[in-house]
Amino acid sequence: MTATARQQRINRAEDNCRYVRELLREKQPGFRALLDTAASAVERERTAGYPDGLRDHAFGRTLCRMIDGEPLLAARSRGYAAESAADAFQAIRDGDLADARALLNAALSYLDDRDVRMVTA
Repeated sequence: MTATARQQRINRAEDNCRYVRELLREKQPGFRALLDTAASAVERERTAGYPDGLRDHAFGRTLCRMIDGEPLLAARSRGYAAESAADAFQAIRDGDLADARALLNAALSYLDDRDVRMVTA
């Protein structure tokens, strides 16, 4: 999946969420408030232990686990690797093997760079 295709998928998901929220605001305000409260609680719980630099990052989006003593840059690199691997998984499912190979190579490069540059950071 290319960056453009990923952004289109994200935009489509955001449009769908916006549509549902507007529909709920018009039709069922109490239910909408309950859903917003539940979504906020899940998001807070999921990212509670993350440093500020990782909450809205690929690290947080892919639900990576914290490693004791890991530098912030190394964690960010690991998050990018996880996100690239997840995109590769989607590309494989969609039958786009060339894109999947490129994404897997990107994931490996994030991990290789992490090992070399960031272990001592």
